Amino acid sequence: MRLLQLFDKVMTLAALKSGEKTFRLEPTDLRALVPQVIAALGPRALEKNLTIEHTFASPGPINADKAAMTSVVSTLLENAIRFSPVNGSILVGVSSDKRQVRLTMADQGKGMPPELAARAFEEFVSRDLNHQVDGDGLSLAIARHIILAHGGEIALDSGGGARTTVTVCLPCRPGATANPPARADPAPTDDAL
Repeated sequence: MRLLQLFDKVMTLAALKSGEKTFRLEPTDLRALVPQVIAALGPRALEKNLTIEHTFASPGPINADKAAMTSVVSTLLENAIRFSPVNGSILVGVSSDKRQVRLTMADQGKGMPPELAARAFEEFVSRDLNHQVDGDGLSLAIARHIILAHGGEIALDSGGGARTTVTVCLPCRPGATANPPARADPAPTDDAL
């Protein structure tokens, strides 16, 4: 099973790098998508007694392939959960200005040395990390290529011994205006999980 998953990731990355991967772009609101990912991964966070706090401003919609964007958000949150200490917290934010929507994900893990942080989105680099135990070194590379294919940028800031923050910036949908702030739902989309 693990070998098949690795093969699928290698093929996905190859299609992304060659430009052969196609996306079904549609108006997408990260304020709706992110809470779904948080709810899906909530049980993993609870295993480590992690709190997931989120703040959502008033971003305009983006044009995105929802499945691909869900994959990116899932990858970032899975990494934040994996590298956060027990009883820690993860901060997730969605905000925007007139040009772009920003997603930030910050964990309280040990961070990584600057020389590895600068290469974190290259394939197989995460296999070099001392604290990496169960990853394959492809998920962040795939996430980066998905974001680039959507006209966006992704960056990682890690203080080596402090919090690691990943920031994704995606262009707002042309002609879109910011929506009013999202209302809190009684479901697992509250400010803390």
